[in-house]
Amino acid sequence: MQIEKDIPLKAADYSNSGAPPKYPFAKMQIGDSIFFLGQSTKYGRAYSAAMAWSRNHPVKFIGRSVDDGLRIWRIA
Repeated sequence: MQIEKDIPLKAADYSNSGAPPKYPFAKMQIGDSIFFLGQSTKYGRAYSAAMAWSRNHPVKFIGRSVDDGLRIWRIA
C-alpha cells in the first residue's frame, strides 16, 4: 500500500443514496395536494411523513380529513 499526496477529494454523490421516496413531497408545488384513502386522521403515516419532510426542507404542508381519507396540501 502506497501513501499518495495531493489527490483531490471526490465530491459526494447523494443522488442515489437509498430507496426511492415513498411520497412525492419533493415534486409538489405550492397548492398541490395528495389524497390518501383510508387515513382519516391527521396522525396517519402520510401526515407524519409530510411533517418530517417539512422539518428538513423549506416547505410547509397542511393535512385535513376529507370524505374517506386524508388530503395533504403544500402551502409554502
